[in-house]
Amino acid sequence: IQNWLARYGALKAEVHEFQVAAIAELKDRDFRHIADAATTRSYDLSAEADEPVELAAGFRIIDMAECPDYGAKARLNLDVDLGETQVSEFDLLRFAYSRESPAYDASVDLSVVASDGSHVASCVGFDDPTHSVAEIEKVITHHQYRRQGLAEAVIRECFHRLHRRGIERAYITGYSDAANRLYERLGPCHHKQWYHYELRP
Repeated sequence: IQNWLARYGALKAEVHEFQVAAIAELKDRDFRHIADAATTRSYDLSAEADEPVELAAGFRIIDMAECPDYGAKARLNLDVDLGETQVSEFDLLRFAYSRESPAYDASVDLSVVASDGSHVASCVGFDDPTHSVAEIEKVITHHQYRRQGLAEAVIRECFHRLHRRGIERAYITGYSDAANRLYERLGPCHHKQWYHYELRP
């Protein structure tokens, strides 16, 4: 507060509902709840094991271990995040950096590929075999291919692959209404709500 409030004009913190002590500290310092930030859902993968992966004709799911086309994957990410289609060397390095995580495995870095070979939907499962848990991140669908069930299919395939690897529980965090609607359709889950608290002078 001393170092940053005057510089930025406001401070924002993101905490989840079970961080009771942290929320109390924020309130003591006059932070106010301004919005629900996100919802994290956890799924029992044994309950998801029999759910089918439904994919429309002309699409298939690949992983980066069998088909390491990181340029195409980067183009999908850039198109969704920034509306760009040109991939620079810096972009490739930036995406390569996230693959240095010890939780990264190319066999659960998945894409839905259209008949022309373009990556149109994607997710990545970062897993922790020691604790039998995984976090599914980078769930994206190209804007021209939305509302076709592609994101749901690639997540379900990720669930199946993680379960076959001995992972018991997977977590996904949704920030947008569309993401939260999708993740709620995936099946029974436990919820953890994240909140934004803000301090203004």
